[in-house]
Amino acid sequence: MKSLEKALRGHKAIVFLDLEGTQISHEMIELGSVLATLDNENHIRQAKEPFRIYVKAKSPVGHIVQRLTGIQDRLLAEKGVPFFEAQRLFRQYVGRYWKKVIFCTFGSHDLRIIEQTLLRNPDCDKEWASNIFHNHFDYAAWLSEYVEDEHGNSLSQENYLKLFEVPLQGRAHDAQDDAYNLMLLYDNVLKRKDILEKEYIKALLHLHKIPEPVRQILRMLNEGNTVTQIDLQNAIRKYFS
Repeated sequence: MKSLEKALRGHKAIVFLDLEGTQISHEMIELGSVLATLDNENHIRQAKEPFRIYVKAKSPVGHIVQRLTGIQDRLLAEKGVPFFEAQRLFRQYVGRYWKKVIFCTFGSHDLRIIEQTLLRNPDCDKEWASNIFHNHFDYAAWLSEYVEDEHGNSLSQENYLKLFEVPLQGRAHDAQDDAYNLMLLYDNVLKRKDILEKEYIKALLHLHKIPEPVRQILRMLNEGNTVTQIDLQNAIRKYFS
């Protein structure tokens, strides 16, 4: 897909990344990722063992985030590492691909978590964050151009997984599981272009600037009908009658 190739910018290694943050300050408390290499058609060729690290925050986790993620302040005190150490360990995980990889997240909130964490850790590695920002791929934004709900809104990652018939691995709001599921979603969207094409027709019907004759043809296609040039001519003739 040309649009995917453009988003990947020629990279043949991709890090599927998910972050969890505190409720109020949005500081990073968990980082999960999966490093994968891509084949010539941008499918997953090989995936590394998933990576997880807990990060100590300067603010409390917060009750809502604690309920969603299961992460408590006590857990961070026992298993969390300072942010600068999390940066080092994550860069070590990515290894030789660090400057040759695209960082793929589901949405842009993960970048906000990085920004807010940087503000509270002025002595951290700024280049680390810059590399992620400059090589970022928002998969949710890309996929929502082709697949949306009946109101024209994008879906949650969990609902995209259901739509493309990908069984959920682990649980939602677990950074490592979310990163792994994002990788599965990415690869299955490419494998199930039949679903992608069908959903894209539905998405096109939501556009307001499509000429009515074309919209009528799209409706016919969406209903599973075979459409010919004669059908288009008839739709145009009806439009001007």
